[in-house]
Parts: sequence; structure tokens; C-alpha cells
Amino acid sequence: MLTMNCRAILFDLDGTLVDSATRVERLWVEWSKRRGIDTGSLLEVMHGRRADETIRLVAPHLPALDEYRSLEEEEIADMEGVRPYPGAGELLGSLSA
Repeated sequence: MLTMNCRAILFDLDGTLVDSATRVERLWVEWSKRRGIDTGSLLEVMHGRRADETIRLVAPHLPALDEYRSLEEEEIADMEGVRPYPGAGELLGSLSA
């Protein structure tokens, strides 16, 4: 068993504690269709990038900040397909406050 002594742990939620890849891709595909953006081009550049950077790459004609905020609201409201990774809850429950 691994034991670590530290004062704090910082987790990146997505891809570390939860799998939201299905939801994220679904929201981006829906966004691209609403905005008339080529979905294939979007999927080629979106993974591993910040949302605002992706927007600027695939839709430089759109106001990136407004689009980002809209996508963020949709992402918060839509949790369908978001699943915790096995053991994530147990790991968090085992940590001291």
C-alpha cells in the first residue's frame, strides 16, 4: 500500500475522478452543429485544449468569451453520461479533512 504524507492534494476532476468524455464530446458536437462549424474539424482540435482556445481555432468569427460561457452553462446543466471512475469515491472518502 502506498502511503503519502502531504498537506494538500489537488485533483483535476475530469479524466482523473470522473469520466465525462461522452458528455463533453456530445455538447461540443451539438454546439458545432448550431453554429455551422464543421464537426470533423472541431473533433480534430478540441481534445486537450481549453474551450476558449478551441472556439478561437474553429470559429474565429464568434465572440469566444460568450460562446465559452454558453458552453460552460450547458456543461454544468447536463450531467448525462458523467460517471465516476471506479474507486474515486472510496479514495476521496479515505482522505482526511
